[in-house]
Amino acid sequence: MKPAVACLLTVVAGAAFASDYPTHPSEMDELCEEIGGSRDASAPPKDRLWFSENCVCEEEIGCGYASSRRFADRRKAAGQADAKRREEELKALAARDAQDLEQARSTCAAYVECLRKQGSVAPACAQAEATFEYDCSSGLRDVEACGQVISALRRSPAEADCKSSLKAPKPGS
Repeated sequence: MKPAVACLLTVVAGAAFASDYPTHPSEMDELCEEIGGSRDASAPPKDRLWFSENCVCEEEIGCGYASSRRFADRRKAAGQADAKRREEELKALAARDAQDLEQARSTCAAYVECLRKQGSVAPACAQAEATFEYDCSSGLRDVEACGQVISALRRSPAEADCKSSLKAPKPGS
């Protein structure tokens, strides 16, 4: 076979191979999604080759053609859903932190009341101190700061202010 004829056959065969697949980005995206979504390796080798050369896969949105509007829309929707989920998580954490802070302030007030009645180093206040220390440490997640507050309360229970002594933790900490 002459080299020119062999070259022509190669070009024609390549053109036939290329014409088997869509060229519009939206259609390419659909095919990427279809091939990528199949769990088995039953796709023919030429389809797998086309897929590996033209498609991208992302865990949240599946597979698609990166330059297509469909894939960009799916990527954007997944990003918005993720942002909304993170926002809801932060709101839930803030609500929990506010509840924990109120609990710690409440047990702080009970501890201060005990100290004012019994004296600053009263063994009778050990249970109130332990309860406050637990609520403070678990709610505010800062054991060292809680220890400092307890020391300050012991030194001068008459001047104690649980509301200003206890601050909410930083969100997500």
